[in-house]
Amino acid sequence: MSLSYVAILAGFVLMGTVAYLQVSTDSIGTYSVGMAMPLAGILFSLLATVFIKKDDKLVRSMDRLR
Repeated sequence: MSLSYVAILAGFVLMGTVAYLQVSTDSIGTYSVGMAMPLAGILFSLLATVFIKKDDKLVRSMDRLR
C-alpha cells in the first residue's frame, strides 16, 4: 500500500516537472507522450491501491471466521 502511495506522489512530482519544463522552454501547447506516462502511472497505482484494500478486507474477514 505504501509503495502505491509513493508511486502516486512520484507521478504527480514528475507531471509537475514536465509541465514546468514545457513552460520554461516556451513550447506551450505541445505536450508530448512524456506527459501521459506519469498520468498512466498514477491511474494504475490508484487501481492497485483499490484492489489491495479490497484483498486486505477479504483476508481480514476470513481471519474472523477461524
